[in-house]
Amino acid sequence: MYQTEILTDALLVEYPHLLRSIAELHIACIEKDILLTQFEAPLDVSKVQSYWTLAMWEPGREIIFIHGGNQDEVAAVVMLSKPFINTGFANATVANLLVNENYRGMDLSRDLMRKVEEVAKAAGKTLIHLDVEIGSKAELVFLKFGYSKTNGTRDSMAQFRKDLSASDALVL
Repeated sequence: MYQTEILTDALLVEYPHLLRSIAELHIACIEKDILLTQFEAPLDVSKVQSYWTLAMWEPGREIIFIHGGNQDEVAAVVMLSKPFINTGFANATVANLLVNENYRGMDLSRDLMRKVEEVAKAAGKTLIHLDVEIGSKAELVFLKFGYSKTNGTRDSMAQFRKDLSASDALVL
């Protein structure tokens, strides 16, 4: 069984290639799954790595990942934002749930989302929001994880949410 971890500066000292591995996974998912992205072609691993590096150091953000077969390989990753602003203190946002093609079908997305929800609840967050590309497999995955599709859409993205205040709210 694979173990979920939160990316920390101590882990980066021990495994300095993790951010590059995350960036390479992000690019592979964009190219393989034709994901909508904030990056312009041609995709440059250093730009994507900079994105993840900045995200890691942003207050209230957690990068949760699962090592692959070796400690420098990332099998799956997700980003959780826990804003400190008064208008959304109870809210958290999930972005970039990415699973390496070689590790799909192993419930790693479920493991990551379980950890996301634990971390969010521990931080006092009771509502998780996320956007999913309309028509993608991710829509069905998040419904299976107990997320509700809201009426809102943004561009070609469907909005989902989950109330963590219910005792049985965590991903099973």
